[in-house]
Amino acid sequence: RSLPGGGQAGARMAGRMAESDGEAARLEVRETGEISVNQALAEHRRLVVLGDPGCGKTTLLRYLALRYARDVAEGSEHLRGELGLAESGTLPILLPLRLLARFLGEQRDDGTEGHVVFLRFLVRLLANQRIAVPENFFDDWLHGGRAVLLLDGLDEVADAALRRRVARRVDALPRAYPGCRYVVTSRIVGYTESSQLAAGYATTTVRDFSLADLRRFLAQWHRLIAIGQMGPGDSAETAAAQQSEQLLAAIEANERVRELAINPLLLTVIAL
Repeated sequence: RSLPGGGQAGARMAGRMAESDGEAARLEVRETGEISVNQALAEHRRLVVLGDPGCGKTTLLRYLALRYARDVAEGSEHLRGELGLAESGTLPILLPLRLLARFLGEQRDDGTEGHVVFLRFLVRLLANQRIAVPENFFDDWLHGGRAVLLLDGLDEVADAALRRRVARRVDALPRAYPGCRYVVTSRIVGYTESSQLAAGYATTTVRDFSLADLRRFLAQWHRLIAIGQMGPGDSAETAAAQQSEQLLAAIEANERVRELAINPLLLTVIAL
C-alpha cells in the first residue's frame, strides 16, 4: 500500500502467479512473503491487488494515476522519487471495470477482438464526460508501451457470466499491448477461478494495518485537522499529538474496535 507523501506500507504476496504456457495457463506456487507496493511494482509489470472492502485498493490506483499524470503534465520525475519507477511520460488510464461491464452488457458479442472493444469503450466513456478525443488517441501510447492501465474492481461486476467476459477482455489487453503496465484490483471473494486473469499476472493481497500503521495514520490525520483549525505552529502540533494518543489508547483498550481499526476505511470512520 502506498501512502501520500511517498510512505510505504507492506503488501502481502498471495503466493500465486498465473503465467501463459502455450495455449493453456498454469499456476506456479510461490512462497508467501511481505513486500512493499514499490517492490511489487518494480518486480511485476502485471499485478493483481486483492483485498477486503475498505483496505485501500481504489485509493492505491487513484494515487498511482495521480503520480503518473503529474509526471506527464509537468515533465517531472515524481514516479522515480516516490516509487522508484523510471516511467515518467507514461499515460495513466484509470477505469472502473463495472463501467466496462455495463458497456459489454449493452453490446452483442460479435467476436470483435477484446482490445478493439476496449478502445471503443474508452472513447465513448470520455464522450459521455464531454471530452472529445479522436478514435486513435490512445494508439501511440498503448502500442508504444507508454501507458499504465489501472483497472479497478473486477469483483464489482455482479453477474458471474459478465464478470468472466470482462476478465477475458482484460486478458486480451497484454496480448495486444505487451509493453504496458497493468494493475487490476478485486475483492478476494470476487476473484474466483472462472474470473481469474491468466496473462502472467502476479497476485498480491493488501495486508491489514499494524499498530504502527494505526499510530502513523492517526498522527497524520490529527495533525492535518489541527493545522486546518489552528494554523501551523507548536500549539497545533501539541493538540494533534494529544488527540492521537487519546484515540489510539481508546482503540487499544477495546478489542472489538481494535479489530475494526485494522481496516483503513473503518479507521477513517473511527477517526471522524
